[in-house]
Amino acid sequence: ALASRNQRGPPPTAVTRECTAALRSSHRPAQTALLRPERRACHACSCFKSHVLRVRREQSRHQREQRKKAPPALHRRGASPSAAAAAGAVAPPRRILLESLVRKHFPLVGSSSGIGTTGGDMIKIRAPELYRDSGAYEARKRQSLRARYIYGLIFFATNLLAWFIRDYGAKLLGGLHHIPVCGAGDSKCFRSGGVLRVSLGCFIFFWVMFATTFGTRKLQGVRNSWHSGCWTLKFLVYAVSIVTPFIIPNIFIQLYGEIARMGAGIFLILQLISMLHLISWCNKRWMPYAGSNQCGLFGLFLSTVSFIASFAGILVLYILYVPNSSCMFNIFTIIWTAVLVKIMMAVSLHSKVNEGLLSSGIMGSYIVFLCWSALHSEPRTGKCYTEMKIGKDGNWATIISFIIAICSIVSATFSTGINNRSFQFRSDKIQLEEDAPYSYEIFHIVFAVGAMYFAMLFISWELNHPITRKWSIDVGWASTWVKIMNEWLAFCIYVWRLISPALARKQPANDEESASTT
Repeated sequence: ALASRNQRGPPPTAVTRECTAALRSSHRPAQTALLRPERRACHACSCFKSHVLRVRREQSRHQREQRKKAPPALHRRGASPSAAAAAGAVAPPRRILLESLVRKHFPLVGSSSGIGTTGGDMIKIRAPELYRDSGAYEARKRQSLRARYIYGLIFFATNLLAWFIRDYGAKLLGGLHHIPVCGAGDSKCFRSGGVLRVSLGCFIFFWVMFATTFGTRKLQGVRNSWHSGCWTLKFLVYAVSIVTPFIIPNIFIQLYGEIARMGAGIFLILQLISMLHLISWCNKRWMPYAGSNQCGLFGLFLSTVSFIASFAGILVLYILYVPNSSCMFNIFTIIWTAVLVKIMMAVSLHSKVNEGLLSSGIMGSYIVFLCWSALHSEPRTGKCYTEMKIGKDGNWATIISFIIAICSIVSATFSTGINNRSFQFRSDKIQLEEDAPYSYEIFHIVFAVGAMYFAMLFISWELNHPITRKWSIDVGWASTWVKIMNEWLAFCIYVWRLISPALARKQPANDEESASTT
């Protein structure tokens, strides 16, 4: 259309820019109609990269033979068709393919009556330059993806450091008593105070990373290199961030502890949003929808396994945490959890919702897990708790649950940080090749509030919590009620997510009926 004799098109440079952008990106077919006419015309060239890669795989032997020959330019200013044909005869397969694509979609480009006002102007698209840019973008993207795991290891090491200072710091790090802000006691720089100081240092580090990478959208640039590299400098920044809180007066640490409670609550909400996004993805991926040929056997299998695990988990909870009939709180919590699972199952199968069993099954398993976590956080002094002793300092259940809790904190923070699509309002944005693979600022801010969250778990949501047992984490009535409230909040948000589309469809119908009546 752009090359038509009866239609004026943009100058050759504009077409070159549009075609180059189309070659570097892969627009979805449904979004092609929304593009401008010149972008829609150049959209046909977006298959260039996939075709060339296919030719590379199928004709690798021929490419090795032709590699010694210098490939001529695809188009020269004023070149005749015979010269172009001669150039294509000796060109490698990718050159022949690119030339055929350009000739197919821009047949009159270069003629005196074609695009532009100057006869003989040709579009100059050089495949090696595009390949060079694509290779650089792929290398930067891989480096950015690998950086996530290094940040995860830093967060994991910080958790271990907080546990070490809480349980063993007073014996092995006695030199900290000489610091004026620590004093002779153990409450300011060790135990709960030490956990808050390490958490503050971790928060400072990830907040600095958030501030320095805010707004980074492209793989090229200094801030992308700072996020993905410069690890020596960043480890120095991390060390300074961890040491600085140990010279801050205790009043500021207590203030940070109050703020950390709110930050930990925000983290629980972010984790819940990420979990709902994961459930929605699983439901769309493995459950059939209307008009599809998908059988959905795997989704049915997962649904069955999820509900069996949910009700089996409820039975196990009743056996473990209800040793006698006097444990009324545990009985109520377990029975109420079973009721919530049944309500979610009934709502998801309602004819006006018709969400299926997979999402409700996965959410039911998550609800049962939150119930177990709440019951496991009860104080160990009650009659409703039984354990197997292995020594005077701990037990197998405590050590195993501590290790699982540490891994759960790190994995929850990591998965919530990389799942930035859950927190974006626009899901139809086109991902270009030079765009960052994930949102750096969301990733770092999730780790920052995750530092507040692990601090609350280590001190059981109490700023002056007396740490009487080693290898303990998130134990106390405050922790129990926080997790119970989190369970009920997860149920409410999930049910609202199921019924809100049906309510939205019903509202316009009521408006139309009232309008017709009047």
